Amino acid sequence: MKRFSIAIIFILLVCGITFYLISIPRNMSNTIAVEGVLDLINEDFSGTLFYLNGEWEYYEGKLYNPADFESGKGIDSDKTFINVPLAWHHAKSPLYGFATYRLIIKTDEPELMMFIPEIMDASIIWINGNKVFEAGVIGETKSETVARVRNAFASMRPENGEAEIVIQAANYYMIESWGTFGIEIGRPGLLLNNTIGRRVLAGIFIGLLLAVFLYYGLVFFYRKEEYGTLFIAALSLLGAIYFTLERNSFASFFLPGGLGIGLNRFYFLLIILQLYIVIGFIIYVLRIPVKNWLTRIFYALSFIVLLFIVFLPYNLWNTPLSYTGLIPGGFCFISALRSGKLKENSYNIFCVFSIVIVNFWNHFCWYILHDTFFLQGVASYMFLVLSQCIILSISYAETKQREEILTERNALLGKLNRLKTEFLQDMSHEMKTPLTLIATGIDYTGREIKKENADVPKALTVLEKIQNETQRLGRMIEGMLKLTAMNEISVNRRRVDFAVLLTDSAESFRLELERRGINLKIEIAPGLPDVFVEKDRFTQVIANLLTNSADHTVNGEISLVADNGRSFITVKVTDTGVGISPGLLPEIFKRGISGRSGTGYGLNLCKTIVEAHGGTIEIDSGPDKGTTVKFTVPVYGGQEVGHKI
Repeated sequence: MKRFSIAIIFILLVCGITFYLISIPRNMSNTIAVEGVLDLINEDFSGTLFYLNGEWEYYEGKLYNPADFESGKGIDSDKTFINVPLAWHHAKSPLYGFATYRLIIKTDEPELMMFIPEIMDASIIWINGNKVFEAGVIGETKSETVARVRNAFASMRPENGEAEIVIQAANYYMIESWGTFGIEIGRPGLLLNNTIGRRVLAGIFIGLLLAVFLYYGLVFFYRKEEYGTLFIAALSLLGAIYFTLERNSFASFFLPGGLGIGLNRFYFLLIILQLYIVIGFIIYVLRIPVKNWLTRIFYALSFIVLLFIVFLPYNLWNTPLSYTGLIPGGFCFISALRSGKLKENSYNIFCVFSIVIVNFWNHFCWYILHDTFFLQGVASYMFLVLSQCIILSISYAETKQREEILTERNALLGKLNRLKTEFLQDMSHEMKTPLTLIATGIDYTGREIKKENADVPKALTVLEKIQNETQRLGRMIEGMLKLTAMNEISVNRRRVDFAVLLTDSAESFRLELERRGINLKIEIAPGLPDVFVEKDRFTQVIANLLTNSADHTVNGEISLVADNGRSFITVKVTDTGVGISPGLLPEIFKRGISGRSGTGYGLNLCKTIVEAHGGTIEIDSGPDKGTTVKFTVPVYGGQEVGHKI
């Protein structure tokens, strides 16, 4: 949960920085036009840009050109003023039709540059009588008008401290009039750096979306059952196309003639597809059932209706689109709330409400702050994509974790099955001989006792052998069970002071060894490092080795020596006993093999424990030369990090 919170904070930070760099205007003056005049005399152009905002002269239903204003043929009688760009975006006037705009700029700058934002309609712009911009064909009727959407830079040289801007515009297609936000002017270098800089940053953002598309597209290609990756890939691709067509973007680079109304419809078609991809993603992540045929019909019909609105031949087609899309989105949100899936974990809550917050922000910016920001959708779209990537990554990670747990359990079950099989095989093989001896001895003893002249001493000897075989059988079963339990060895490992473990384990045998006339010698290297082991298991290793040595050493010596290496600790247990024959030595660590008439499980158990901890074990012995068992253990190096305890 902590990592999840950190990821959210990181996304918010990235989105905030992106929003500031791309969307928020910088170095912009607040000076506005008053009654058709923008006074910029004595303004500082060295580090400031200016919007041509404020009151423009406005001539509705008239197409005047600069020559008309120069001659002044009754123009003043038609003149009114309109607030730009508020009137353009909020469709105050002209809603549909054609009009002329005019603005006088007063400045003492010798040369300026103007950036004309995306124009939604047909338009022509003159500066001091020179045509500097044209998009589409202006007509007095819809049939005569050809709409185009484009942006451009235009140079201007004020004459006698003034620059006249005249704009003709015709709109018959969009609820928004010819502009969306203000025209910018400034010194050429500053304006170019500011505008191109925003485009470069927007290009990086689009590149990131394409990178996300490629990554999750490849993931889906190789893991086709992961449909969440398909949703994210599609959402990222549509976003990249969407922002390529968005204002202040790259549409003018790819389409110098501008976007026609057909491609403008395609722009809104992308919005519809994005909406339904988000709906599909919510249904997939929350596992909301859509088996009800009414639900399926509702989503299908709402999609068809939205497509129908996009391709309507009417003027208001983009307005109902923005509101109609809220219906399936709201229905999906209500379904998510009613499903109860939000109560399962915080990730589901974040998934749904991140989408709600993004949609609220986009509508707020579009209708309230649209005239303020350049690309207000950049940060919100990035937040949407990255948020859903987090949800998908968490879901994928949890799925992988469950798969790993299942794999581990399957492996453990397989190991337990092998151990069971080996145990039964060993029991079948190893118990055959002692059971035969026990059965034979019992039969003989029973027959001997029934005789009148029974050989009681011999019967007692046979009973003693039966007792010995029974005890050996018990030790054999105990050794088998210990080997079978080795599957738990990785569960209880701890950091252990190995010097203390070795000393305590060996000292517990000192009295018994002294009783047998055996001297115990313990040599532990100073500064012996800790180890990461299961303490009881290594106590068992030392006990087995000392017991083996004691059983085959008479009036001799047993030594335990521990040396410190760079990565491993080496432990040697040496005795002066009878040793092991050369022919048996290569097989001595195999289960059931004993060179000293034991059960054959002690050394095998030691080997299993040591190797399970990453160490090695070997033996050196010979007849009447004693035996040395050497094993190694890795030194402690923070192994408990990530270790399941």
